[in-house]
Amino acid sequence: SQQKHHILSMIPTLEKYIENPEGMTVERIAYEGIYLKTIVFTAISAPEFLGTTDLRIEAGLSVKINLAAVSNMLGEYKGKWNAEIGILLEDIPNALVPSAMEAKSDMNSDLWLMCVNFFEL
Repeated sequence: SQQKHHILSMIPTLEKYIENPEGMTVERIAYEGIYLKTIVFTAISAPEFLGTTDLRIEAGLSVKINLAAVSNMLGEYKGKWNAEIGILLEDIPNALVPSAMEAKSDMNSDLWLMCVNFFEL
């Protein structure tokens, strides 16, 4: 009897999520889909794997988080958080990019040395 009541009480909730199974709201979409990103650059000698150390290139530490992560840090849950941190080399002449990466010869490339994503399941 109590089990029957519990199942019957779940029907309105099930109906609510039939067309929107994730229960997404505009607010949640905004908090989970809008990111804040910052990159701090410095000039370094090109890494040896590029074939030369004579060239100075821009290396950056990149940090990107969504608004849900910010709200969670402030103590208010607004959705699933997501964060990315990485080291990036910017504007590498494609003559130095390893051929396996199939870079276009008329452009410069940005290369991630490391990129790690953290997210809430």
